[in-house]
Amino acid sequence: MEAEDEMHTELTALSDFNYIGPMIIENALKVKNYKCFGDVPQGFERICPVNIIIGKNNAGKSSLIDLIEFAVNRDRDILETQSSISRAVIELKLSDEILTKVGELEARNNGFEDPTPMIRMVKDHAENSVLNHEISFELKTKHQINFISNKNDYGQFLDSYKSVFSSLFRYKTFKRINAERNIVPELFFTNDGVNSNGDGATNLIWKHLSKKGFDQNLIKKELLESLNDIIKPDIVFIDIIIKEENKEENQHVLREIYFEVKNGTWVALSKMGSGVKTIILVLLNLIVIPKFTNTNKNQLVFGLEELENNLHPSLLRRLFNYIAQYSKLYKSYFFITTHSSIVIDLFSSNNDAQIVHIENSIDGSICRTINSYLDNKNVLKDLDYKPSDLLLSNGIIWVEGPSDVIYLELLIDLFKTKFSDISKMNYCIQSLSTAIWKYAGFLDFDWSEMGGLENKIISLSKINHNHVIVLDRDNDYEDERPSNWELFKNGTGRNKGRLINESLKFSNHNEELLISNWGDTKNDTLYFWINEGTFETYLEFFIRNKGVEFEKYFSPEKGNKYFEKKRVGTNSSKSKVELAAEIAQFILKSKLSIYDIAPADSNLFNKIKRLVETIKSWN
Repeated sequence: MEAEDEMHTELTALSDFNYIGPMIIENALKVKNYKCFGDVPQGFERICPVNIIIGKNNAGKSSLIDLIEFAVNRDRDILETQSSISRAVIELKLSDEILTKVGELEARNNGFEDPTPMIRMVKDHAENSVLNHEISFELKTKHQINFISNKNDYGQFLDSYKSVFSSLFRYKTFKRINAERNIVPELFFTNDGVNSNGDGATNLIWKHLSKKGFDQNLIKKELLESLNDIIKPDIVFIDIIIKEENKEENQHVLREIYFEVKNGTWVALSKMGSGVKTIILVLLNLIVIPKFTNTNKNQLVFGLEELENNLHPSLLRRLFNYIAQYSKLYKSYFFITTHSSIVIDLFSSNNDAQIVHIENSIDGSICRTINSYLDNKNVLKDLDYKPSDLLLSNGIIWVEGPSDVIYLELLIDLFKTKFSDISKMNYCIQSLSTAIWKYAGFLDFDWSEMGGLENKIISLSKINHNHVIVLDRDNDYEDERPSNWELFKNGTGRNKGRLINESLKFSNHNEELLISNWGDTKNDTLYFWINEGTFETYLEFFIRNKGVEFEKYFSPEKGNKYFEKKRVGTNSSKSKVELAAEIAQFILKSKLSIYDIAPADSNLFNKIKRLVETIKSWN
């Protein structure tokens, strides 16, 4: 047994060999001349833990799932069943990590306990022959490969190179759920598994609940708890059983799944919606089948098609959050086709996920990895979504002027560069001029109340539910709670206080969680943001240390005691927006960090940190 475990460890070490993160594989996996795909290979530029595949009907989403199934289960060539010229193609660049794997394999094959000398030998040989070369090859059945126009000299290490090259998804297990699926009452049949269309699901549950040697808790505890985590509070299942339909003698018994929904009330699964059946089928594949087949969850690769069918948006979000957590916890891979904007939105900001968009063209379907917010909007347009169908951004940061947009976007980008785990966030920054602020609020306009138009004409609540308002303190916003806005002495400050107070009420924010009257909260997020003066006030540290050449544009001392751009006199003519753009370009060109503008313990750094936490909560 120890020898078998050792072998399994050795084989697992060879699989998924080219990581840049915990599970991201930097190898392109593509297919050509298969169904809707033409001569130019199309597919995945790399493999992420969660891979969302989107596109119109008949664009080729299911064909990419076929590609993954073949990459995992190469005991038969499912591609060649369609066309003798269909090919699955791997594209990769030789890296130091691959050379290490080759050296380790050579050492094991030659009985060396210390692989270091062999690794050094492989790397020395590769220095002049293959290092950093682009490699392309076809995946064949039985985990063989066929080089495509390859002229590299692998020397005595050729077999080890081939073994490492062909190890993508080796020793993995593929599970698929089709778009057309159902869980129905079933007669007993000998097949122990669950098919991709749901056949066998009822019998698998029956065996675990009724037969000796099967773990009943796997259904009554693990599956039921996970099911309730996803579907509640819409409904709560108390228990699950299998009921057998009474038949006359010599007739087969039909078995059906029943759930207890409240004390003594049992409902047949066949009387429930398709959405519940989809969730159960997913959980059977994620929880029950791995234990039933004695498969480690980190060996699993899933191909899931259009799970959103007949699922309420809230259920869909909870299901996909469950999948994302499962992938992260068990290091399993998911390939998911979808038409749902909710799924696109959910994973567009997930660092462990990618979105692959398939588009039809004359020469065959084309795949493109979505990398930007603009790409996301183009995808939604391609899928025929209208602006009224969804909120295109997960949240809005409202600022007073366009120069504030430049400074804030720059600071967030510099913060993201320093803390790469937050590289994907979906938000937008929008400016409203000072004149408009007076009339923007969270109340609906009412013609019957023409008096007191402040905060009523422009309703920010209709644009996005998630928001943070960034306002200048100037000299008019007092150090008071927003709920005390009526006591503010200055009219402009009073109007700002009323706007912030409306914002808190609209968002159901508890004012008691504020640790300051400037928007900082006890959970390290922001309810709102009041600047120390204007946004330029935060630039004083940068100007004094790194941006001395810009000092001439700012007033170092002023009656109101905050640092701001000159409004009169020498060097005052340059607009705030032009100056903000020049400063941003200087910072980027000089490759300055967030700490060059906002030291780690500064008020500005803490504001940015809290703002990022707020944006993350939107995503």
